[in-house]
Amino acid sequence: MGLLSFIISRDRDELSVHADAEGLRVLELEIRRMRQSLENTKSDHFHLFTDNWAPDGELTRTMLRQDANNGGKAIQHLKFYAWTQEGKKNNDL
Repeated sequence: MGLLSFIISRDRDELSVHADAEGLRVLELEIRRMRQSLENTKSDHFHLFTDNWAPDGELTRTMLRQDANNGGKAIQHLKFYAWTQEGKKNNDL
């Protein structure tokens, strides 16, 4: 499994992303798939999970020591949305 961690700060105002080549590949493939949906005029989304939430989860819980010492928390479930113009309008975005 590659490295792909999203760490939220204790104050919840800062997000850190830690990735290696394999983790970036997973993210890139999902974003490419969503871009293709948008090109076909369809809004889309994807979910990524840690192994705490899904046995074959794509996300890791790895964080820097300073993140852990400062109360950082690994995101267990990432929801990523891509919206068409109509989808943005319909969802007040």
